Amino acid sequence: METLRSPKQVALCWLIGHGFVMLRAIQSSAIGGSPAWISEHRNLFDHGFALADLLHRVHGSILEPEFVDNDVTFINFAIPYYLGSLGKEVDPAIIMRFVAIYDAAPVELRNSLTWQPTPDMRAISSRVENIERVESRFPQVLPAADSSKTMPTKKPWWRFW
Repeated sequence: METLRSPKQVALCWLIGHGFVMLRAIQSSAIGGSPAWISEHRNLFDHGFALADLLHRVHGSILEPEFVDNDVTFINFAIPYYLGSLGKEVDPAIIMRFVAIYDAAPVELRNSLTWQPTPDMRAISSRVENIERVESRFPQVLPAADSSKTMPTKKPWWRFW
């Protein structure tokens, strides 16, 4: 049985999944980092805090297909704060989800929304959407595991920051 999801729920679910992956990568980097490395890469922790702050109340409405007060607060306060914290360093895929959440808001709710996407954000969203559409047509196929060969061990990508 397939569950129907609203566009708001799809965007929030993506934000949570992406957010946890990013927070995990940042924390993993910090575990192996020397004090000097941590000091040099302090901006990673700023990103992590902004992301955690963005997502900390999403659980309050993700299960609701319709917009509720928590979603209005998310649009009016959490999104602008996140964008202000990171400036031009915001992941374009996150911008796309912000635009999707705003666009999913019912027309009668728009008067209570103080944040709205700029034309530049809509252009970024459109480019990301086109890229994701193309990538979804060409899934990466992993070769079958061959137990007679061992895979070389590589450091995770975030260890090289």
